[in-house]
Amino acid sequence: DRVEQRVARTLIRLSDLAGKPYPSNPEALIIDMPLTRQDIAEMTGTTLHTVSRLMSEIDALFIKYMEMPDAARTATH
Repeated sequence: DRVEQRVARTLIRLSDLAGKPYPSNPEALIIDMPLTRQDIAEMTGTTLHTVSRLMSEIDALFIKYMEMPDAARTATH
């Protein structure tokens, strides 16, 4: 498996276990547990640096997605 896939699967699994709706956006989830990027690195067998880079990329994608007009967001689903 590629590290990107391992991290994504881990985040999905964690959101299934402890995900709660994000107050200002019901489409988003918060993983409601104490969790660091180092924890995710250890769970996925990678480095803190790699997890930090991937999380930054995910954050950038999420922000771009959230900034899209509603019509454009609907078209991406």
